[in-house]
Order: sequence, then structure tokens, then C-alpha cells
Amino acid sequence: MTEHLISQGSALYKGVSAFEPYINELHKRYESEDFIDWPTIVLATTLQTTCISLFKLLPAREFGNEPLDKRSIASIVRNVVDTHDVIDMLVNEPDSERFSLHRDIMGLYLSSRINKVQSEILPEKAQEIYKHTKQWYWGRIKNSELYEKSMDRLKSGEALFYQSRRQRLSNACGKHADFVSGVLADLSTYVHSIPPSIWMSDASNMYSDNESNRNTVAVWLRISNFYFAQSMKAVVDFSDMETSEAMAEFMAHHEYVFSE
Repeated sequence: MTEHLISQGSALYKGVSAFEPYINELHKRYESEDFIDWPTIVLATTLQTTCISLFKLLPAREFGNEPLDKRSIASIVRNVVDTHDVIDMLVNEPDSERFSLHRDIMGLYLSSRINKVQSEILPEKAQEIYKHTKQWYWGRIKNSELYEKSMDRLKSGEALFYQSRRQRLSNACGKHADFVSGVLADLSTYVHSIPPSIWMSDASNMYSDNESNRNTVAVWLRISNFYFAQSMKAVVDFSDMETSEAMAEFMAHHEYVFSE
């Protein structure tokens, strides 16, 4: 498993390197107004910077005295998964009606967030337009032919997802969804403000760069690379760019969460 961790770390580096030219190209195309879908660019850039941060946290090939920061790695892997889910919703939607609906959900979320921040910091200067915009987007969502009762959870404007995490896992991971769900539950024990993982095991082993911890991180990294690859494909397909050989190799290697 230690070799598996090193292999997945190398794959992550190759994925980041392969995706970087696409990030640069997206920004250039946006500046020249050849591609103006800013949510795609923001999400793709967020994904890339998150994966770079993840790579920086991975241990060296040899075991050493440096701590293995499992808590930070767990947080970033969760961020990769969540970013993928947003990309899948806002970018990777072939049905035009549902695509428009999802963009309305994004509008509801953004206008609600801006309105809440302004109202909390400078209520006397809060721009009423965002309050009305939030209501306008909700009206569009409620009147959509694709409206589902589960979308009512979005009315407050504090969330983007109307599908449960279980549904999103099933859509992305297929038959591996149950196992990935268990791994994500394990990750959650590390990312809480008072992480249960600290009092569920001895502190001396929590951040040690040992075989057991590397085994755990290896599984986390495989899942993260899968979500990274799926997000890459969605961005490249939507922006209508050709897939490089390096990117094709990374995506092919991570077509499924785990090998058959």
C-alpha cells in the first residue's frame, strides 16, 4: 500500500501538470471573450489549486520524521469531492433545461450569500437588488417543469444541492458508492472542529508517517484522483478543448474509483 500511495501521488502530480495548460487557456479565452462561462473557469481553477495543495501535503517516498498531516489531507480530499459535485451539477449537464435550472440555483445561492453578507456587515447599505434577485431566482426554480419537492431545501439560498450526498455518490461512483460513502464518513471524523478521530485513537499515532497511516491516505488519494479525473473531463468537454495525451492517460487510469 505504501507503493500504492507513491503511485497515486505521482498520478496526482501528472494530473495537475496535465490540467495546468487548460487552466491557462481558459483564462486567456475568457479575457479574449472566446469563452465567457465564468463558473466553469472559477470551478476549474478552484479544483486545480485544491489538488496542488493536496500534493504538497503528501509524504516523501521514504518514511521520515516529518508528521503525516492526515487531518489536512482529509479536509482537502473532501473539498475535491465537493468541488466535483458542483462541477457535475453546473457544468456536466447535457440536458439544456436542467442546465438552465441548475444555473438558476446557482444564481439563487450567490444572490442569497451576497445579501446575507451585506446585511450582516453593513445593513444600512445592503443592496436591495440581491434580496429581490434571490426571490426572482426562486420563482424561476419553483415554476420550472423540472421542479422537484426536494428543491424546497434550496429556498433559503444556503445550499446548491437538492440531491442527497448518497444520490451524488451513486451517480459518480456506481457500484463503488457504498465503499466510498464509508470512506467519506471516515474523513468526516478528521475535519470536524473537534475531530472525534483524535480521541478515538492515540495521539502519538495520529500524525505519524507510518505504514498504517500511509495505507489510509492511499485509499483517500485514489478516491480524490478519481473525482479529479471526472471533473477534468467535464470541464474539457464543456469548454470544447481537445484532450491531451497526458490528460487522456490520467482520465483513463481513473475512469473508475477502483479497478475491476
